Amino acid sequence: MKRIPILPTLVTLGNAFFGFLSIGFVLKAQQVFSDPQLFGRYMGWAGWCILAAMVFDALDGKVARLANATSDFGTQLDSLCDLVSFGVAPAVIIKTLAMQQEQWGRVGWAASILFVMCAAMRLARFNVETRPDEESHRYFKGLPSPAAAGFVASMTILVHALRGLEEPEFKWLAKPLEPVMDWLLYSIPLVGVVLALLMISRVRYVHVINNWLRGQEPLDYMVKVMMVALVAVLAQPFSLPLLLGIYILTGIVTWIKEGLLGRAKAIIKPDDD
Repeated sequence: MKRIPILPTLVTLGNAFFGFLSIGFVLKAQQVFSDPQLFGRYMGWAGWCILAAMVFDALDGKVARLANATSDFGTQLDSLCDLVSFGVAPAVIIKTLAMQQEQWGRVGWAASILFVMCAAMRLARFNVETRPDEESHRYFKGLPSPAAAGFVASMTILVHALRGLEEPEFKWLAKPLEPVMDWLLYSIPLVGVVLALLMISRVRYVHVINNWLRGQEPLDYMVKVMMVALVAVLAQPFSLPLLLGIYILTGIVTWIKEGLLGRAKAIIKPDDD
């Protein structure tokens, strides 16, 4: 067996650590379901853990390149950790939030199971289809699992922050936005289903970080990723749901646009004879 690179492996395992920690916080929230304040606090922490896992996921590849320690082992380990953080953890959040709506009990189970299965298929397809060249890492086929998980996590943080359960400074918004928050909670299982299907779709999504930081030195790349993460934390809870929602919709709109243009060209294309 080849020697396992320590530093990149630890960064990759940091992804799994925060994914598992997120699940732990959700389990704690389930134990205090009757206490809205504690429930919201634990669910918010679960969401933040998924976002922390996203940072580690964004950094591990560059750390491996910086240490000149890229390997097939690291690729496979990354996908296994992603399944924990961006498959199982958000699915558990979806199921737990669905528990707040009595009529969504079975739907929540179905949505969470579908989310895990689609995340697993998405990651397996990525491993099989992705080539090592730089060009193949500029776009994704299907919604990336970190983006899907991040949207679930950021919605969870937003709902409980605006309910005044986590961030006191937003209490003045809690009452007028209460119907919106109820609607968001009510829609979580349906959102999970849509995200799951987008993950296994062929809708093309741009790799934002790789395109934005294309050609950057690994150290510069890591510094900029950390800066983006810091800005997201400071601008929470509004920034991430908005940005991730726009990202998800951009892929759908582009897919519809390309489909319509393709049909239009086929209709107006002159006959060869």
